[in-house]
Amino acid sequence: MPEPVLSGGEGSAVGATVAGSGVAPGTPAREQAAVDALLSLGGQTLPLLRQWVGSDPGSGVARALLALATCGRWDKAVLKEQLVIARRDALAAGEREVSLVYGVFLHTHRQYRLTADHLVGHFAHWPADEPAGLLLGAFHASGDAAYRAHGDALTEDQAVVAGPASWPWLSWLAPTPPATLPAKPGPRTHRSGRPPHKRVMSCGCLRGPQGR
Repeated sequence: MPEPVLSGGEGSAVGATVAGSGVAPGTPAREQAAVDALLSLGGQTLPLLRQWVGSDPGSGVARALLALATCGRWDKAVLKEQLVIARRDALAAGEREVSLVYGVFLHTHRQYRLTADHLVGHFAHWPADEPAGLLLGAFHASGDAAYRAHGDALTEDQAVVAGPASWPWLSWLAPTPPATLPAKPGPRTHRSGRPPHKRVMSCGCLRGPQGR
């Protein structure tokens, strides 16, 4: 089955998004832009991800995030093909990338408890990793109260590690009742000045927790 058309270039929307994003030091610029786009619920999310994959087809993380955002629109054969390619490319990049792709594989196959278990280990190795944060909804999607509580606590812990400069972590923390929030200076706003969104996504397989 042919691979979905993924086109775009270096000077496209990816670069424009990164340019004004206030990317945190040490965070890959394109990953940061993709996370921001997935959280913004804007119409440029899928074009941005497709452009990233098109201009960097060897990025397993890029392909995995596109699969995460669009798996609801792909049939099983295409999803499997794209995740196999993503894993192959991630193996050449490093352990973190392999871990992210595996987490996406579990999430897109609705293995929510396994996704949650995997995230605990992932964050132990790579604290406050923002692309992995996109999978946090698995704790609530598991339907298990203990998992939901664990997910809430993990989110709070990782947000503290990330610090107040990380809009994605503040956004994921936002649904937590104010009395339980760790102290953080300044208002919770996006780098562009927009207020944060809750962990609820409308695209593909990405869904936030319910009942926060």
